[in-house]
Amino acid sequence: MDDIGKEMDGGKELLRWNRVLSVFAWLGTAWTIYLIGALFFSSDFTIAMKTSHGTKLLTAVDFNRTQRLVTSIIVLPPILCWMSCLFQVLRLSSCFSKGEILSIGVARCLELFGYGLAMQGIAESVQIPILSTYLIGQGIIDSVDGVWETVVGGGVLTSMLAAVLVVVIARILRIGIRLREDAELTI
Repeated sequence: MDDIGKEMDGGKELLRWNRVLSVFAWLGTAWTIYLIGALFFSSDFTIAMKTSHGTKLLTAVDFNRTQRLVTSIIVLPPILCWMSCLFQVLRLSSCFSKGEILSIGVARCLELFGYGLAMQGIAESVQIPILSTYLIGQGIIDSVDGVWETVVGGGVLTSMLAAVLVVVIARILRIGIRLREDAELTI
């Protein structure tokens, strides 16, 4: 295990960045919890849908309780995936605080973060068509335009690319850790 605070060049700077990482992860977690509560309970509940008549802003008054519950459940999976990503960032920050840099725990957190991003991208790509179909079926909106443009342009490709990149980096890190361990065993 590497002690990032003492032996490593830039260790103190890494510790400062780790604190910033931790603060942002906690702020993101708090905001995500607020969003989940707002989905189900807030009067500020809004959804924007692109229809043939322009963008329609749906608010809490456009839904009855059951419709809002179903709509909230449809919207929830990407938020939960992001919550999982934030949890992995907090675990990474904890590893860094303990002085772990090149460890299997760090590689595992990175992999899980990448998988969480991938699941978020998949959930977002499925969410919009399901939500559109539900809202049309309930008569809340009459049509939806540009579903696939919204799916592709809504950050799904970015999430998937970032997910693959993070998983590849984690795998490279695992290989580096294994090579380092093998080198230490041969000495």
